[in-house]
Amino acid sequence: NSQVLQAANETLKNISNIRTFGSLGELALNIAMTIAMTIAMTMAIYISRLASRCVAISAIAMISAVSNADTIRMVPSVRIASGKEITLADLADLDGADAESLATTVVGRGENGAFEIGVDRVRQQLVVAGANLRTIEFIGEKTVVRPLRGAVADTTDAARTIACNGGLGVAAGTMASSAPGMRLIDPAKQPANGTPLAIICEMVRNAFGADACDLRLEMSADQLEKIAPVAGVRYEVAKKSALRSARIEFEVIGRPSTGTETRTRIRVNPRFEREVLVARADVRRGVRADGESTTIETRMLTLDEASDAVDPHKIGETTFIRAKSKGATVDRTDIARENDIHRHETVTVRREVGMVAIEFEAIALEDGTAGDIIAFEKAGTRHSRERRPISAEIVGPGRAVIR
Repeated sequence: NSQVLQAANETLKNISNIRTFGSLGELALNIAMTIAMTIAMTMAIYISRLASRCVAISAIAMISAVSNADTIRMVPSVRIASGKEITLADLADLDGADAESLATTVVGRGENGAFEIGVDRVRQQLVVAGANLRTIEFIGEKTVVRPLRGAVADTTDAARTIACNGGLGVAAGTMASSAPGMRLIDPAKQPANGTPLAIICEMVRNAFGADACDLRLEMSADQLEKIAPVAGVRYEVAKKSALRSARIEFEVIGRPSTGTETRTRIRVNPRFEREVLVARADVRRGVRADGESTTIETRMLTLDEASDAVDPHKIGETTFIRAKSKGATVDRTDIARENDIHRHETVTVRREVGMVAIEFEAIALEDGTAGDIIAFEKAGTRHSRERRPISAEIVGPGRAVIR
């Protein structure tokens, strides 16, 4: 380059002007210094270029590592039975082997009311469990956890056995669905024989726990055919979405003894066969919800429908607060409910900021029931300058949460 050429020209110039030096010693010293300077400059340029290339390679490697990182994507909300352990798989969609290996890590426990689990809390629980998060990227800030309405209170094995044996009977195996081209599978009837369908049924049953006794899985006939077991093939199933959701995604991996492995994406829709309250005829607001206006039918419900439907065996004397058409399922919001919080009542309001939960007493400014967002004012501030209304969601009798 130009710097090396300049140093070389300087050396030639010094040699041509040999007559200016007073002695041979000075000449030799000047030549040696010039040569040393030329070599030093050449080495410096070489090292500089080498360092630049190393930095570029490191940057490319870092970008590649980030782009190839596993991801944990927090879902907006889930419903978890009170007292049930909450795993990472319940709160997030996992992508990548490292992320999926943390699926069963417990990050919390279900409560009677709604609450939030932030991504910082999830990180802390994973670190405590010994997880290495260097190769994992987190997406999303929080997941709202709401109680699973109508869940069996006693989740012991004995209670599950009684509930399932006394529940609604369904023919074993696979049955037709009301949707065209769809089939319904009873997970409890599937033998644990290592087939893709058996593995999927076991994973979903474990996720729903006490609610699995009336659980059915809706799948298309085409997908059932795709995952039919083949002799000599070993199967693995990886979940690609939260297991307690209205639609569950799986990937079925087939590894034959010889040949190339196969990967098949499967979609499963959870359904619940339950008794629900149904309007006998068109009813108007204010009509009593009794045997004349309603009847009990067995229907197949989605996850949200099952959470919102009224339990016909636990309903008391009440009236409709909304008009319903003939044959419509009666939801909790369709009938008058007893208020969980009354005006002027002192309640406990909870607010979570990161990993810190703050609770304080507040006075309700209006009536409301679970799920309603009403106004409160902090206790002791009625005659203070700090007096100002705050909004919070009712999550149970005497309790509310600030969202």
